[in-house]
Amino acid sequence: PTKPPSTMGSKRKLDTVEGTKDKKKSKQSPSNSISQENASSNKLPFDHKYIVAPMVGASELPFRLLCRKYGAQLVYTPMMIADQFATSKEYRQKEFQTCSFDRPLVCHFAANDPKTFAKAAKKAEPYCDAIDLNLGCPQRTAHVGHFGSYLLDSKDRDLVISIVQAGAVAVNIPIFVKIRLLETFDETAELCRQLYEAGASLIAIHARFRATFHRKGPGARDGPALLDQVKQLKEMFPDKVVITNGNTITYDDVENNLEMTKADGIMSAEGILDNPALYLGRLGDREQQAADTSVEVKGGSVYNAWPSPEKQKLVQKLCKIRKLQAKAASGKELSAKQQKKVAKASKVQSKIQKINDKIVQKTGPLAYSTSTLG
Repeated sequence: PTKPPSTMGSKRKLDTVEGTKDKKKSKQSPSNSISQENASSNKLPFDHKYIVAPMVGASELPFRLLCRKYGAQLVYTPMMIADQFATSKEYRQKEFQTCSFDRPLVCHFAANDPKTFAKAAKKAEPYCDAIDLNLGCPQRTAHVGHFGSYLLDSKDRDLVISIVQAGAVAVNIPIFVKIRLLETFDETAELCRQLYEAGASLIAIHARFRATFHRKGPGARDGPALLDQVKQLKEMFPDKVVITNGNTITYDDVENNLEMTKADGIMSAEGILDNPALYLGRLGDREQQAADTSVEVKGGSVYNAWPSPEKQKLVQKLCKIRKLQAKAASGKELSAKQQKKVAKASKVQSKIQKINDKIVQKTGPLAYSTSTLG
């Protein structure tokens, strides 16, 4: 299938912590350990009421952090191709970036093979809180690659169930599924029942019909979402996690959608893309709270990790030394004073490293490089 666009822009990474993959596996938070016997219950070890949908070219790390700042509780990555994620270190490094502030996080995969989905899930498991199978993408590239909503035909049902089962067995975090409505309500209800029984812990329902390859008939973004069907599905599966998706532009829409459907949470794509503060209203009236709210300006891991004046001076000094080294490498002669500066390169690097080590000791690793996804 056509590879989805790479993540937007360059991402500023905090000091890289190499070789921490094994440590992170052993120090996973409670959100990273859920027993399979509870896999399909409505109890998840993290908040999941206000959700940012997976969006290719949009829900990358910077946008996820922005949405979290303004009220989002759970965020999905853009769609990633499972077989490429499972087999290519280069693909993982290019398409998936995260940091310690980016939790809880759902890794969202397009897959049509149980083994590759399971392998991709295992690769992503140390860095996220749930794995999601894409059964909702209506784009033509999904038709060509045979994934997304084009796996919802009855002829592929056994394949879909086996993919979910393989994921549930492979990892110790929840397996989610994002779907669209089928031609009849009964068909959609039966699909949900089978997915839950296969091991899905959460089903997000984009309450519009599937698109056809030729865009004939209902589907894709045609008309309002059919939220009444989400309501019916939640009534049918009261003990399962059902997420509603559609018809959400304002925070009033968020509240009305949740009230009508009685869903366990709401997912937004285009609405939150237009307004990353879509969920801010859940925090209440900020003006009324202002008098009773104290703001901690200093302290905390972000403040402690921010470059100190000492470190900034050392980094500037090292940059000047690098320029002199480049000058010497080009064959130009350095003055005695410049040569003394170059001779201090190792000493400056050592001082910077000591400052970095103190930050890690004080706050713990604040970010890890995706190079550990090797």
